[in-house]
Parts: sequence; C-alpha cells; structure tokens
Amino acid sequence: MIIEITLKDSDGIYDSITDALNAEVEKMDIEMGEDEKESFIDKRREKINEVLGEWVEYGEYLTLKVDIKKKTCEIVKVVST
Repeated sequence: MIIEITLKDSDGIYDSITDALNAEVEKMDIEMGEDEKESFIDKRREKINEVLGEWVEYGEYLTLKVDIKKKTCEIVKVVST
C-alpha cells in the first residue's frame, strides 16, 4: 500500500531556510552590518528556493510517498505544468 501525503507549511519551510542561513552567517569570519546580512540572506534564499523548487511547490507544499509494505518514504518531485 502506498500513501501520498501532501503537507502545506509555508512558515515552516521559510523559517527553516532562515534558520540555516542565519547559522551560516554566524559561522562566517567577517563582519556584516544588518543591511549586508539581509541582502546576503535574501540572495541565498532565492538560490535555495530554486533548488527546493524541485520538491516544494509554491514555497509551501511538499508531498511524501510512503510505501507501507516496504517501510520507505520519499519526497515526490513537483510536476511541471
């Protein structure tokens, strides 16, 4: 039996990306003002969203395909229309 589960969580995806980017900025060994930090994060977020777009639709939908018999789970790629 295979079950497809579609999750909708725009805040969760956005917040996860933001948290990862903030952690990345903190690890960098350079001084950045708030404007520079925001600009860096915005540009990186765009690139990350391009990559995630293969699996995340409209920045908020993610579909999982769970095979109960095999006990596996995969993220379903977005179908381009």
